[in-house]
Order: sequence, then C-alpha cells, then structure tokens
Amino acid sequence: MKTKYVEIKDKILELNRINDEIDLIEWNKDDGPKFDSVKEMKEFEERILNGDLDYIFNDDKESETSSVIDNVVETFNHILEDYTFYIYTYKKDNNYITYMSIKYLNDEDSINNIYGYKTTDKEESDSYFEKLKTSVITNSLDYTFNKILSDIENDIKKLKTKYNELTNES
Repeated sequence: MKTKYVEIKDKILELNRINDEIDLIEWNKDDGPKFDSVKEMKEFEERILNGDLDYIFNDDKESETSSVIDNVVETFNHILEDYTFYIYTYKKDNNYITYMSIKYLNDEDSINNIYGYKTTDKEESDSYFEKLKTSVITNSLDYTFNKILSDIENDIKKLKTKYNELTNES
C-alpha cells in the first residue's frame, strides 16, 4: 500500500503544480499585482495569509483572522491498516470547509487536503463530511486508495484542460 500512498502524494504534487500555474495566469490576467513566477505569486499570497499585507485591504485592526483550530465544527479519525484518515470541517467567514488528510503511521509522512469542499450551507457541509466518513469506514484501503487516485487523475485532466484553454487565450 505504501506504493499507492506515494503515488497519491506524487499526483497531489502534480495537481498542485498545475493549479499554481493556472493561478499565476489568472493573477496576471486580472487587474492588480503581476508576477514573474509561481514562487513570487505564492510568496505574495503567503504574506496576505500571514497578515503582512492586511493594511492594503482593511484598515480595521480588530478584524484579526482566527486559526482553523479555533473554528473547527467537526472532526473524524479512522485508522485503516497503517494509515489514519482525518476528516475535519471548519467555519471561516460564512463558509464551511471540509478536508480529508491521510497520515502514514510508520513515519511522519502525511498528505493533507486530499479532498476539499467549501459551501455556505451547513447541511450540505454535513452531508459531504458524512459521505467521506462513510466511504473511509465501509471500504478497504485498496479500494479507497484506488478511488482517491482516480479522483485525482480526473481533477488533473480537468486542470490540464483549463490550463490549455488559458494558455491558448494568451
């Protein structure tokens, strides 16, 4: 299973790389800051998330953003063979955001935010949370990993299509 776990991790890295390239194109397409590289764009985004650039967007010093931990609505852990599946939902602004992560128990290796879902509807969020939870509980590790790989492959295909459309527009 470690081989499939590593494959999932590699596919997530590919997915994130393509998504970063799309973000770079979209940032540079819109009015506002322009970036020469994904690294430069990510550094800017990190500064925003850390509050280093809050003064650009908001003068209200009392509107500090609280951490994800402070806003957790629901969590679930499940160990399946040598892997812990961690599903959690937190509330930020008026959105409910649900993620699933996997940790390999034999070392410190983990894959974060494999699945993610964002909605303003609490019932919809609860339904997605339960869907992930039920899937992890009722299926074998092999089935679960194969399903995750299939879903990631589909997302990669969609992102590649979007990336090609954006680069052809330029």
